[in-house]
Amino acid sequence: MEYKQVIKDFNKEFTLNFNLNYTDKTLSEPSEKSKDVLKKNGKNVHSSFIKFYSEVGSYSLDWQNTIELEADVAGSVKILQPEKVLSDWKEVIYFEDDSSLKYFKVFDQFSEDACCGFYTTESKSEPHHVLYYYDFHNEAFSLHLDLEGYIQMMILSKGFLYWQKVLLDYLMKKESGNTKLMKNNLHKVFEDFDFKNFIEKYKAIKL
Repeated sequence: MEYKQVIKDFNKEFTLNFNLNYTDKTLSEPSEKSKDVLKKNGKNVHSSFIKFYSEVGSYSLDWQNTIELEADVAGSVKILQPEKVLSDWKEVIYFEDDSSLKYFKVFDQFSEDACCGFYTTESKSEPHHVLYYYDFHNEAFSLHLDLEGYIQMMILSKGFLYWQKVLLDYLMKKESGNTKLMKNNLHKVFEDFDFKNFIEKYKAIKL
């Protein structure tokens, strides 16, 4: 996947959609600082993330619907710069040095209440190419997606806030408010969105 071009193309959807207002859709280039951090710490990161950060420095997206709906919907993506991703998340993600989350790194901090991330190769118990959902309270839940799959589902969901939780609902065979909100309203903001296709795509690429 050519990550930079894929995200550039994704951004065009928000410029041309008059059903929403976007307040951010910033795609940054890799900085020299980011490159230096990856040189020093890249050995602990799966190669897919190294490739991503060779093309993209960071990416943030925020949008809200402007049309009348049963309930307001929004989108949020905040893929962090590698120097932030690979920093020490003690007192934020983990508190004790023997915590299983010590080697968990936040990749997409899309909300104050939840994020998605990956484990570095220093973790001996978790796969390093898989993205996990973490709500800052419970354990990190595997999305069963590699980085390419994560970006594909992010784009298909239009960056819908908590789209990751919708996938966990599917895995757990339940329907939370997030799933109902997406199912009942997102297609009204994006005419090409189809919830059934969203789930079918996930089933096709899930690890």
